[in-house]
Amino acid sequence: SDAEQAIRMVRQHAKEWNVNPYKVGLMGASAGGHLTATLATHYNSETRPDFQILLYPVVTMMQVTRGNTRTALLGKNPTMEQIQKFSAELQVTPDTPQAFIALTSDDPSVAPYHGVNYYLALQKNKVPATLHVYPTGGHGWGFQDHFKYKQQWTQELEKWLRDGVVFPENPEPMLRIGKSYLGTKYVANTLDQDGEESLVIRTDAVDCLTFVEYTLAQALGSSFADNLQKIRYRDGIINGYPSRLHYTSEWIENGIRHGFLTDITAKNSAHTQKISLSYMSTHPKQYKKLADSPENVRQMAEYEKAISGKVVHWLPKSELPEAGLPWIMNGDIIAITTKMPGLDIAHVGIAEYKEGKLHLLHASSTLGKVVVSDEPLNHMLNNNKSWTGIRVVRMSHSKNN
Repeated sequence: SDAEQAIRMVRQHAKEWNVNPYKVGLMGASAGGHLTATLATHYNSETRPDFQILLYPVVTMMQVTRGNTRTALLGKNPTMEQIQKFSAELQVTPDTPQAFIALTSDDPSVAPYHGVNYYLALQKNKVPATLHVYPTGGHGWGFQDHFKYKQQWTQELEKWLRDGVVFPENPEPMLRIGKSYLGTKYVANTLDQDGEESLVIRTDAVDCLTFVEYTLAQALGSSFADNLQKIRYRDGIINGYPSRLHYTSEWIENGIRHGFLTDITAKNSAHTQKISLSYMSTHPKQYKKLADSPENVRQMAEYEKAISGKVVHWLPKSELPEAGLPWIMNGDIIAITTKMPGLDIAHVGIAEYKEGKLHLLHASSTLGKVVVSDEPLNHMLNNNKSWTGIRVVRMSHSKNN
């Protein structure tokens, strides 16, 4: 819908427009209130509004309202399934966004029970909500000066937005931001530019790791470019091609050392493996910056040696069920381990649960774009003989500068 697309657009351009992507709400009046309540009760993770403001809203489809909103939306002979689906008071859950509701007792077009019953449904599900009922004013008063209670209701709304709305700190930011990249084309080797090594930003074209890097850099807030440099380069210092964190195991180690990643597998899986890296230095012709520079090959071999032998925790694919695991959360970074000699990680993405199953949000070279996997993650792993399991890391808010 247009409303969903509007939320996607605001969150996608949040940095450019200097808005907080975790404080995006919807406001609707009358039939627009029904649209707002519908999206607030029928959403996916990327389009969930953080709050809703409803003025004299149409909420239920159980009765025909003046103005025939139900007929306009559902037709003359809707099924009971359609009526219930679009009766927002019947669709409220504990995850429904918090609400501000305002109406008048003498509304001749939309009876007060619409807003009142929605408020009661929110209360029943322990969703924070506030209800304001004014004695007179009829319908359609909005921001009209003739409405006797204009100053009162606008001040109450302002106070609610300022003091009453509870915004959790970055709710699942990795997943929310990552999904704003859906459809972005997959392009390999976007970081390998001619000339000296520099910070490359290509959010219009990503591979599996740069997709995760851009998402993480945005989710950490503050300066996107500064975050990206700290994520991509060893200790955040650009000093030639070998200073880039080419191996995901060292990429993870760097993130943990600087406080913006936490190793979740280490806390939940007893399985360990010893890192053994050599692929890049032993296959220099596959990498332009290595093929053209014996010195880069030498330095790369030194970095491979420095991290090889370290022991890390991992989870074998045989122990990952279709439904995922309680300690793997939406937005976690999934690094897929491989048995290919000299390599550590074959692919990376972001965890997303769909219909009770763990899937992967990732930049797919096969499909040529960022997608959510059609099949659960454990099926992906089992269908690839060289993939052995996963490591799970999570964005940490204790970022060290």
